[in-house]
Order: sequence, then structure tokens, then C-alpha cells
Amino acid sequence: MKKVFRLLAWIFTGLAAWRLYGDFSSSIGAGRDFRMKLAGEVWATFDRNSLLGLQPAIERYISPRLWEWVFLPVLETQLFPILVMVTIFFFIASAKRFQLR
Repeated sequence: MKKVFRLLAWIFTGLAAWRLYGDFSSSIGAGRDFRMKLAGEVWATFDRNSLLGLQPAIERYISPRLWEWVFLPVLETQLFPILVMVTIFFFIASAKRFQLR
């Protein structure tokens, strides 16, 4: 299991680096100040319809509060820090456990 977590950590490290490069190159290429894209903005570029269908599905079948308190803040957060946090989680999960003596 540790190898799987380590592999996932490296995959998310690559995704975070790719996102940072994409944000940097799009900002510089457009002649603007550096700006990181939001998670919802990146999702919308890949598949806008699934993003638009997510809100009513969560509000109707799970809980409206879950959308307001969990999903919406995550979608309004920049994607790079989210990827970094997931990377750190997987690196910690793949580390050797300390043994108590």
C-alpha cells in the first residue's frame, strides 16, 4: 500500500508542477500579472456540463449545506494549493511508520 501512496504522491507532484507551469505561462503569455486558476475554472474547461450538474445533484440528493460548506469553497480555491495538499497527504501516508519501543 505504501508503494501505491508513493506513486500517487509523485503523480500529484507532477500535476501540481504542470498546473503551476500552465498558470505561469498563461499569465505571462497574455501579458498579465501572475494569477493561479481556480479549481472550478479548470474543471469547467474540461467538462462544463458535469460541473453544472454537480450542484443540483448534491443539493437535491445529499445536502444543500454540503454544497455551501464543502464543495463551493473547494471549487473557489486555487487548484495548485489543493494539489500540493493532496501530494503532502500521500507522501505522509507512504512514509514508514514509527515504532514505539
